[in-house]
Amino acid sequence: MESYTSVGISKKYLQEISGKEIESKPRSFFEGKSQLIIKEAKSKNVALLIQGDCLSATTHISLLQEASDKGVVIEVIHGISIFTAISETGLSLYNFGKTASITFENENVKTFKLGTKERKIKFGKIKDLLSINLKDYPQCIIIIGNTHFVEEDYLNKFKV
Repeated sequence: MESYTSVGISKKYLQEISGKEIESKPRSFFEGKSQLIIKEAKSKNVALLIQGDCLSATTHISLLQEASDKGVVIEVIHGISIFTAISETGLSLYNFGKTASITFENENVKTFKLGTKERKIKFGKIKDLLSINLKDYPQCIIIIGNTHFVEEDYLNKFKV
């Protein structure tokens, strides 16, 4: 399981419902030791659990390509991510530009990204948002440009 950009469901919970042992690995493992995963996947079923959309990051695409090139049969089950949950803000995904993930070691994380009941959406000018306590992680900061009037009307529900 990797969880270097999001928290999603806890490892303990996943182990309880699957009845399987789950190992957490840092990003460096998936980027530098992919051959270990692929070698194991040639002889038995291996699952890579990714918090968020599994193919949005180049790390995972590279691993998928490398496994495919080495004859490993692959099945992808897509998860939820900021790319699918963004509609909750009222913004249209069609208008999004560049996206960057800011990774962190997910220790002591108390709340979750869009798509859960615990989500918090705030909208406003940066100077106004600075007064809000944003200590909960993970966070998503969206800097918007031109918006459609439907997006603007919906965003005003979250105005600071």
